[in-house]
Amino acid sequence: MANKHQKKSSAHKVDKHQNAQKHEPHEALPSNEKVVQSPLAVWLVLAAIVLFGLVLRLVYLSQIRPMGFWNVTLSDAQIYEDRAAGIVAGDWLGPEDFVHAPLYAYFMGAIRTVVGESLANVRIAQVLLSGASLIILFLTGRRFFNERVGLLAALFLAIFAPAIFFDGIIQKTSLSLFLSCLFLWQLARCMNNPGYVDWIFAGVILGLLGLTRQNALSLGLILLACTFWYGKDKTLKLKLAWCGAWLLALVLTLSPWVIRNKMVTGEFVLTTPNLGQNFAMGNHPDATGTYLPAKRGRASAEFEQEEWVREAERQQGAPPGSLSANEVSSFYLSSALDYIKGNPGHFLKLTGKKIALCWNIYETPDTEDYYVYAEHAPLLSTLDQVLHFGGLASFALLGIFLTRSNHRRYRPLYLWLIVTTLSVAVFVVFARYRFPMVPVLALFAAAGLIELVKLSCRKDTGKLITAAIILVVTYVLTSIPILHPPAPSVRGYLNHGVALARQHRYEEDFEQTHKALSLDPDNVDAHLAIGNTLLQLEQNDEALTHYRQALKGAPNDPVALRGVANGLLKKGEIENARLYFERAYQYESDNPRTLSGLATCLAQSDEIEKAIELFQQAIALNPKLADAHVNLANCYQLTDRADEALLHYKKAVRLDPRSLPGWHGMVGIYMQCEDFNRAIEAGQRVRELDPQNVQMQQFLLGLCLKHEDFKCLLDQVESMLDGPSFVADHTVPGIVSALLKKIAHRENVATLLRERALAVAERLYKSHDEPLPDVVHAYVLSLAALGNTELAIKVAQQAASTTSADSSAFKQLMQKLVEQCRQGHRPWEFD
Repeated sequence: MANKHQKKSSAHKVDKHQNAQKHEPHEALPSNEKVVQSPLAVWLVLAAIVLFGLVLRLVYLSQIRPMGFWNVTLSDAQIYEDRAAGIVAGDWLGPEDFVHAPLYAYFMGAIRTVVGESLANVRIAQVLLSGASLIILFLTGRRFFNERVGLLAALFLAIFAPAIFFDGIIQKTSLSLFLSCLFLWQLARCMNNPGYVDWIFAGVILGLLGLTRQNALSLGLILLACTFWYGKDKTLKLKLAWCGAWLLALVLTLSPWVIRNKMVTGEFVLTTPNLGQNFAMGNHPDATGTYLPAKRGRASAEFEQEEWVREAERQQGAPPGSLSANEVSSFYLSSALDYIKGNPGHFLKLTGKKIALCWNIYETPDTEDYYVYAEHAPLLSTLDQVLHFGGLASFALLGIFLTRSNHRRYRPLYLWLIVTTLSVAVFVVFARYRFPMVPVLALFAAAGLIELVKLSCRKDTGKLITAAIILVVTYVLTSIPILHPPAPSVRGYLNHGVALARQHRYEEDFEQTHKALSLDPDNVDAHLAIGNTLLQLEQNDEALTHYRQALKGAPNDPVALRGVANGLLKKGEIENARLYFERAYQYESDNPRTLSGLATCLAQSDEIEKAIELFQQAIALNPKLADAHVNLANCYQLTDRADEALLHYKKAVRLDPRSLPGWHGMVGIYMQCEDFNRAIEAGQRVRELDPQNVQMQQFLLGLCLKHEDFKCLLDQVESMLDGPSFVADHTVPGIVSALLKKIAHRENVATLLRERALAVAERLYKSHDEPLPDVVHAYVLSLAALGNTELAIKVAQQAASTTSADSSAFKQLMQKLVEQCRQGHRPWEFD
């Protein structure tokens, strides 16, 4: 009876608990399934996974160090690096044309402030951030599923090849992953008896995500849905209060950037004023599903926004610079919507293609190609065989199927995948854009694998066959080539070649560009890239061959026309170059480089005033064109307008601190104005940039000597000592010897300068078996000036004894120096 009563009582309690769960669904997390594990064991396993993930990433970084991208950034990465440098320098607001999601720039700025400007520091910081993401993903998996799922999901993310790739490039994807994992974890907290702090924190994280990638603001739909899905026992007033809490937190998080936009652009913009451009990029008649440049040769982010603005101005007939950022965005948004209204069938087909791309095995490249990196990093290539996007997605879809009985608990995760897919597919698809899906895919893949093991242990043949069919079908579907097979792209090779060329690693650059040509022998961009490199190397004929090959594929392409024109200009064929620049001008009359090239031809044909007018137009279109400033300054100098010339030389070197023509021009202007100190400073910069420049070496030494700037002279000489032209050119040691003699003969010279002068004299003296007479003279005087008379006498006697008969004057000089040293005189006391 007692047992019977206890059973009834127990049954009654179970019924009450189940009834309570029906009325309190927000208590559905964590999972009802308890995994009995020692807490210490769980955390030790997690620590091992995190350590393993960190080691993999550090090994990967060591393997990609020789790549061209290690020290050079392109496109978006270059924009972020420049903006971070500006932030560190105190420019917190940034320029008006900065239209990228801003948080990553401040993240980079913080790293530069703390540990220095090396890009390696940013990569290491991203690796550490990835370790934090693994921990947060485990905590999220434990809340949504259980500890086993959390640990396995963390392991999947630790070895997931694309995740390792993104941690190693200068891009916001790693930061986006961390914030995505944090937001998922906070979602799980908000689903389980939340308080106002939980909702506020969720709003803050969402705001930070929005400042990292703009389309993340669409995840606010998940927060809104969670408020009502998991709070049915709460009053409407409380739910609205929760919504107000996270919305207010979101607004406050975004507000500093909104205020910045108002201050800088004069307009209120939520994140960045390029919604229309991004939408139009993915929705037009020629769209492919991924990025296409507005114009050939303008694909880089440095030029992209400028080209969007100019095209909007052209189509609307607006004067240059007359459209605001919002007006440009609105124009493109309106154009894209008009296309959609007029072509609904094509739009739906294109959107379907982009959705498929979001779930495809192919890692759609942006500037840096995942598969190019895999060729240089054996670890990445190996891990890509172990776990790539197709494999992860297949197991995740299996996990969604096998855990469908608890579908209500996983609604936020389903919605995450749907919202992320659609928010990417309405624009364009890159691997980094879809990457926020990965944490959720890892969770479901882990759950699917664990459920599959359970089915295998139970020997449930029917369900195992179903699971196998799902895995095979989904893997096949995700592996169908849509844009490109999983292999390096032409654009990936070309971009890597550009990065190598910027470091003057031309042999490696050619290797990459020829790989691009092997994939597509007639590729216009590849021929243009090779032509550009050859032109830098002064191999003008070979460059022209590739430019003309590019013209065969694109006869009216202004970039190819301009390439031919530049090659002819370098060869001195001014009139022919002018014809090609004029042809390019017909197709893009507002391109600053075309205008600048045409102006250069005019200037070399002595049509200076016309050249000045075109250079001014080019600079008005693009004030950042350093070489146009230099050439305009040259024209001003030819017309005796020194002040205006100096202004533009200064602008040129400010835009490009390595502009040799700019620094050369400044030397000439300062000499003309008799501002010798500034002439010396500019000349020193030329010497730093061009150590082989013997003429500037001689000029600086002569100028310093003339004005008896001994410290500056010694600075110059010491920096030249290791140069190959220092001793080889007899003029330079002669000038230096004259300097050393002057220092020795001045009584009021500081001892430190005398010691430096002696070191220079000694090095000159010992650099030849038979030193020049001037060098010997300077060495003896330098020794005597510091009171080292014994050695001075020895050197002078040796020089006198080895002097040939036809150098009797030098012999007499040495004997006289010996006598004066023996009398205890210093050089300033000599007769």
